[in-house]
Amino acid sequence: MDSILVSVLYNQAAQGNKGEGDWKPQAYQAVVDEINNKLSMSLNTDHVRNRVKIWKKHYAIIMDIRTKTKFKWDEEKKMIIVTIEEISEWLKYLQVNPVATSYSNKFIEHWDDICVLVGPDRAVEDGVEHHEKGVDRMN
Repeated sequence: MDSILVSVLYNQAAQGNKGEGDWKPQAYQAVVDEINNKLSMSLNTDHVRNRVKIWKKHYAIIMDIRTKTKFKWDEEKKMIIVTIEEISEWLKYLQVNPVATSYSNKFIEHWDDICVLVGPDRAVEDGVEHHEKGVDRMN
């Protein structure tokens, strides 16, 4: 389902169906139609909106960890790496940020797409580059 969601949202973005910070209703409906058609399901737009909310949650939590802590991000594996030596620091971080509990050493499927599709102020047209590549080029 997520692969279909990604594909349809890129298509909808190209059609201009992404508003300020959220998707237009026709974008959600296009995802529902495609998933229901391809997977013989009976989803509605609320299901799709909830999945996008989960992606936004993943994005916010991971970006918070990446920008406010010293824990490493593995670009290849798409995960926050917490080593044995860092466990005590990770546990301290979790005391203040319990929502991050499940994010250590966990692969985040479709991470690059999540960054583009639900991350703030992300371009989605031809020529887009992911933020990690942009940072590498600036360095």
